[in-house]
Amino acid sequence: MNVISKEMLENFKSVLNNGVETITRLAEQGYETFEPFNDIIVYKKDGKEGLICLGTDIVTDVIFDKTDFNEREIVMAQYEGEWYFIDENGNLTANEDDAFVSASPS
Repeated sequence: MNVISKEMLENFKSVLNNGVETITRLAEQGYETFEPFNDIIVYKKDGKEGLICLGTDIVTDVIFDKTDFNEREIVMAQYEGEWYFIDENGNLTANEDDAFVSASPS
């Protein structure tokens, strides 16, 4: 399942290289945001979480029950009760080796 939100990507495309502008825009639209962690912003609304990976086209809507990082600092997202990783195309995957979204600096 692809989790890229075309609407959110379009809305944030112009500020995806600037964490402060991205967080400001999220706040203006009523989202709760958390401090970026190595270019990953977690944002929340109505009890669900979404991810924005600065400098990439990985922008999800608020569809996750929870997001977290594993011991290798790879983002994990809980969707419908199951934990997944996100690959480079924005698809959910159970295979950690396919994970693209990572909090580790490149």
